[in-house]
Amino acid sequence: MAYKVGMVSLGCAKNQVDGEVLMASLKNAGFETVDDAALADIAIVNTCGFIESAKRESIEEILELAQLKKEGRIQKLVVTGCLSERYQAEMHKELPEVDAVIGIGANGDIAPLLTRMMEEDQYVESFPDKSKMPLCGERVLTTPSYFAYVKIAEGCDKPGAPTCAIPLPSGGGYRSRTMESIEEECRALVANGAKELILIAQDTSRYGIDLYGEYSLAKLMERLCRIDGLRWLRVLYCYPDSITDELLEVMAREEKILPYIDLPLQHASGKILRAMNRRGDRQSLTALMERIREKVPGVVLRTTFITGFPGETEEDFTELAEFVKDVRFERMGCFAYSQEEDTPAALLPDQIDEDVKERRAEILMDDQMAIMEAQGEELLGQTLEVLVEGFDRYAECWFGRSWRDAPAVLTEKVFFTVPEGRRPRLGSFVKVKIHECMDADLAGEWEGEGSMNLPNKLTILRIIMVPFFVFFMLAEFVPHRYLFALILFCAASYTDHLDGKIARRDNLITNFGKLMDPLADKILVVSALICMVKLDLASTVCVLLIMVREFAITSIRLLAVEQGRVIAANNWGKLKTVSQMVAIIAILLMQYIGTFVPAALPGMTLAGQVLIVIATFFTVVSGVIYIKDNRDVIKG
Repeated sequence: MAYKVGMVSLGCAKNQVDGEVLMASLKNAGFETVDDAALADIAIVNTCGFIESAKRESIEEILELAQLKKEGRIQKLVVTGCLSERYQAEMHKELPEVDAVIGIGANGDIAPLLTRMMEEDQYVESFPDKSKMPLCGERVLTTPSYFAYVKIAEGCDKPGAPTCAIPLPSGGGYRSRTMESIEEECRALVANGAKELILIAQDTSRYGIDLYGEYSLAKLMERLCRIDGLRWLRVLYCYPDSITDELLEVMAREEKILPYIDLPLQHASGKILRAMNRRGDRQSLTALMERIREKVPGVVLRTTFITGFPGETEEDFTELAEFVKDVRFERMGCFAYSQEEDTPAALLPDQIDEDVKERRAEILMDDQMAIMEAQGEELLGQTLEVLVEGFDRYAECWFGRSWRDAPAVLTEKVFFTVPEGRRPRLGSFVKVKIHECMDADLAGEWEGEGSMNLPNKLTILRIIMVPFFVFFMLAEFVPHRYLFALILFCAASYTDHLDGKIARRDNLITNFGKLMDPLADKILVVSALICMVKLDLASTVCVLLIMVREFAITSIRLLAVEQGRVIAANNWGKLKTVSQMVAIIAILLMQYIGTFVPAALPGMTLAGQVLIVIATFFTVVSGVIYIKDNRDVIKG
């Protein structure tokens, strides 16, 4: 029996990736994966136990699914992730509703455990060595197809932070994946439709130190920029002491790498940073931010801070608040210190009252909101590239992310209106002209979507090239006329490929383009064929059949326009166009070669006529199919 299994993954993006690998291992073992854990036989909660609020969210999710189990809607409830590791001894006692508690070391081989749980109907508990957690592997993606996270390393070899409650892998510390394995995964994700890739690890900036003996994030990102089809490459979770000049230079140089750096600084007071087992102080961190902005113009700096760490005085907090005002981060998060048991910081003296911690966090975020609003005002009138993510039915407009925002980090969005009758595709990129800043959100309108966008300009260019092509075809007095005609025809044909590619990539498909693109092809091809008839290079009958088909289909298209419809080219039509263009290019090439080898010219002319016959066949067949598929247009 194939059991249905669904997962709720909580916490950070790295936890999400780990859950995706886990689900893939179950799928490969014969389990059926479902998107909604409430519809599964086995519901898995991939927990986060970082801070109190994350623990609370995990427990609430477990209890909600436990209620579904009680109602008989799911059979078994499994807990894995950070919370299971952190509270191994307590989980079953405190949450008897749970049927299995499994450590992160079992992520790659969890199937036998769940099979035993189901078939033997018994409680299962397993905590393998955490270093056995797979670095990579096949994944069941839970993100939209247009973006994906890529884990490049696992673990940490920094001195233990007194606040850290994350269960780190034992016996190995920081573990990087090879560049080859990362590139292979990234290429597969892009081939599957991903436009944005986001590199993650507990500390991405240390990538490669264990494998290559040096910080290698810059080299990795430069390598990934060579992947065709990738538009945005983003990196999260860097640390100040491993931000190299090489990394900044690569970010500034490579267009695909977004100028976006996530640096979890935690504080600016040297005293508090030392208490957190971190390096630096306000002066050194300010210098680092200045260096980053100097080397990466327009960079978006995102960070997080903790208020109310044990021993934080009003002077320490004031220093932090002034640092935030001075640096003016583009994006910032802040949370009050959470006193987590089993962490060194929990035992420190001078614990801060909860209301003081919360008040300081609120002050910091209020200051940050004012900074972000001012920065938003500076963007008014500018045009941003936006990745479309959905439609807000309350605001009655579309929304997405600009390069300034990572997914699921903050809630900031770019809202935009679209021309009447247009509908952008989810995961497409659009140009939005900003005209309003609302708190930290931006609003604008979809720009550049009139008839004369770039793809349509290329279509018009193709038509303009036709008279010049005809001139060279018929101008016997021009040396190498067939060569010039060939170059012009190939260039015009390439614009046919290019305009469609750009229109689909950037979602610039317009009714004008749908109508004019195939019409431009017909003008180009028919002009070439008429010239070839005059030059005895093509059969008059074949060309007449092609022209009748082309004009008949054009008439049907115009009739459809009168009825308020636009008929795009089908696959048979595209095959017809390709066969025609191949025939014409081959004939021109052979005629040019024949000027140097006259003896071969009769044979090459015959071969060209055969190619015209083949093109005629595809032309007629495609016309018949076209008329059949659009009978309703003809009938009116």
